[in-house]
Amino acid sequence: MGLKYKLEVNGIKNIPSSGGVLLLGNHISWIDWAIVLMAVPREVRFVMDKTIYNKWYLTWILKMFKAIPISNASSKTTIQIVAKELDEGNVVVLFPEGAITRNGHLGEFKRGFEKVLELTNTEVKVVPFYIRGLWESMFSRANEKFKKSNKILSENCDRDT
Repeated sequence: MGLKYKLEVNGIKNIPSSGGVLLLGNHISWIDWAIVLMAVPREVRFVMDKTIYNKWYLTWILKMFKAIPISNASSKTTIQIVAKELDEGNVVVLFPEGAITRNGHLGEFKRGFEKVLELTNTEVKVVPFYIRGLWESMFSRANEKFKKSNKILSENCDRDT
């Protein structure tokens, strides 16, 4: 089975070439970080779950990409670190849902990004983004049962029209 994905980026002009930028987007798959890296012309830093960050086989690459680990126990410190990164003119990516979607839909945003913005001392551009096309891929959390039920629902809707 070959992997065929087409990367199409719209609205890249909304990301300024300098200054702090907070990118807020949906979290649809395990490879969202790679999609963002390919799409954004500036160096980016990701805020990510500390339990994943601390996996021995990932830590080295995550440090290379300057990922910022976060956990419930360290969220206040991490929020300060993210605010500092933004004040220094860096691009930080947050998935404000806090986890990869389990149903393919956009979930409720956690309030951490609002707290980050309250702490910044410079004007920070907030740019929302939306990743589509990866739900139900092998990189998402869509399980076979969900895929089958979704396919049945889709087929039934097609018959009704």
